[in-house]
Amino acid sequence: MDRDDAAAAMARARAHSKAAREAQGGAASSAGTHAHDSQHRRHYRHGEEHTRRKQRPCATDDCMEAALAKVLTCYAPYASRVSRGPVHREVVTEDAVAVYGALGDADVANLGALAACVERHGPDRKPEERPFHDQSGANLCANLNWFFQRAAPELADRVYAVAAAAAAGAGPAFAADPRDLELRVVEKVTYRRAGRLDFHRDAHSTYTLVLMLSDPGSDFDGGHFVARHGHDAYEVDLAHFGGVLIRSDVPHGIGMVTRGKREVLAVEFWAHQAANATEHRPEPRRPGDRSEL
Repeated sequence: MDRDDAAAAMARARAHSKAAREAQGGAASSAGTHAHDSQHRRHYRHGEEHTRRKQRPCATDDCMEAALAKVLTCYAPYASRVSRGPVHREVVTEDAVAVYGALGDADVANLGALAACVERHGPDRKPEERPFHDQSGANLCANLNWFFQRAAPELADRVYAVAAAAAAGAGPAFAADPRDLELRVVEKVTYRRAGRLDFHRDAHSTYTLVLMLSDPGSDFDGGHFVARHGHDAYEVDLAHFGGVLIRSDVPHGIGMVTRGKREVLAVEFWAHQAANATEHRPEPRRPGDRSEL
């Protein structure tokens, strides 16, 4: 083979190699596009299925992502409104602190809007009916936690700030800084006439924060927050836009609502994992357990 023939052969080899690389790249791009389109179709299918079948809760990551996208769009008009007033507190006992000025009108409106968006687009499509101990009725509980932190981070920041202001310097029972803890439960709870809550402890949680969304005496009567300190029970009057921070291991409950509708935001802080998308009330996860959305 002379020099010209060798050069021509090398040129053909280079051209063949370039064509092969381009074909491979095109195939990879096509595969990537196909995978993206497939993921989009799967996301859309789960979202549409969830929209059509309103009684079927989300059970897949795709469905939860579709639900979150809809909740974000639904809540977007409210996202910039948040209260930033000063928080005042009063130490009631060594394990209970009353707070005042925790929320404002905009916060309560935002919480109502978020609850409505989650009820419309979220995984459950309706609040949980939590029955009384004697099964004579039920309170309505809207689980907001996973959406609360993603759709309304300004409200989550406010809740942390209120809890931190209440706990700071309140005594040994409040040594843990709430800002170092995860949100275990965030619920908007509605107590209607005859609604109540028996004494209980929030096992595994560190602090429980209850914030009053309704106006006591105007929106409802009764429904006093009651806790036990040793052998004695005491009431904490929750002011409108105020509330109480207690140790979660302190027995507490709600007296019977005699008139109207009592709405509160109930938040639990704990030293375990963040709640995932499908957990209403997570249990401590063991090392090695799979973490979900």
